[in-house]
Amino acid sequence: MSTSIWIVVDEDGTGYRVAAPVDDTGQEILGKMQALVRGLIEPIQGLRQVDDIIAWVNEEGALVRNPVRNATATALAVTLGDPNAPAQTYVGPMLVTGSMSVRVLVTGSDGQNITEVPEYFENFLVGMFNIDWKTDEPISVEECVEYMDAAREEVTA
Repeated sequence: MSTSIWIVVDEDGTGYRVAAPVDDTGQEILGKMQALVRGLIEPIQGLRQVDDIIAWVNEEGALVRNPVRNATATALAVTLGDPNAPAQTYVGPMLVTGSMSVRVLVTGSDGQNITEVPEYFENFLVGMFNIDWKTDEPISVEECVEYMDAAREEVTA
């Protein structure tokens, strides 16, 4: 069985391929998704042209002290038809999952229903937004959070 992949694009354009958790309950998966976006999650609205992915951002991202705009998330919303864009600015990391992740969160079922981000969408992100991949192989949610924390420490040092 291959590992399902989520994609995280941090506010600086760095991309991470994250191994989607498979043995967790819906509540644990929600917690991991929130760790990746650094807060309460909300989907970017109106991605009508792509029905097999969901892009998640921090619901209260703009309220954090010194928010940093995520140009990739904001441009993706505009490109794919978010009715709130371009007025809505997304900040912080963006998490992209397969669309089945919503069912996992709603039903609380185990992680076996998680689908990965389709390869075509990963290629679209790379081609459209020139994502700078931090790692070649998928990493855990915890490793991704550590990488993002370290990058923030470098910027503020």
